[in-house]
Amino acid sequence: TVQYEPPKYGEKTLSPAEVGALIDETLNMRDITASIVGLAVKGFIKIEETKKKGLILDSTDYSLTKVKDPDSSLSEFENKLMGDLFGSGKIVSISSLKNKFYTNIPDLKNALYKDLKSKGYFRSNPEDVRKGYMIAGFIILGLGFVLGGSLSESLGARGLLAGILTGLPVLAFARFMPAKTISGAKALADIKG
Repeated sequence: TVQYEPPKYGEKTLSPAEVGALIDETLNMRDITASIVGLAVKGFIKIEETKKKGLILDSTDYSLTKVKDPDSSLSEFENKLMGDLFGSGKIVSISSLKNKFYTNIPDLKNALYKDLKSKGYFRSNPEDVRKGYMIAGFIILGLGFVLGGSLSESLGARGLLAGILTGLPVLAFARFMPAKTISGAKALADIKG
């Protein structure tokens, strides 16, 4: 038999969102969904399937019930997720979150990246790194157009082409630029087995 235990930071097991972000340096909806299931496994929420009879088809929804309030055993991201899901209430249906919950994602990303940075898995927020490279790529493209255009008398179209060919790779690879620390790389190796 094969047994798998998620990596730990100190005595705490990494949350599903932390594991997902270590794998691809971003927070996806599947990471959030896995974190909701993780909160249920930890006993903070209960997930129940509800079916409604329809004329032709039945509809399925899920309700989340807060079993206990978040405590210090949860990460900042998990605390924020519970707050965003329930607000001041105790029960929420997944269908009621549709077209509303997405507004919380930027703050959830920041909380998750802050957690990972504080654990030493990233030197800086991966989203900020991507944005920095995107800005640099556009600056290089802009400078390429300006300088290429002003030097067009001596270089012709080659100056303009050089500016474009310098900026495009920076833009193309911006999403791959967030780098893990050695601790982050070791945690990723533990995750992948």
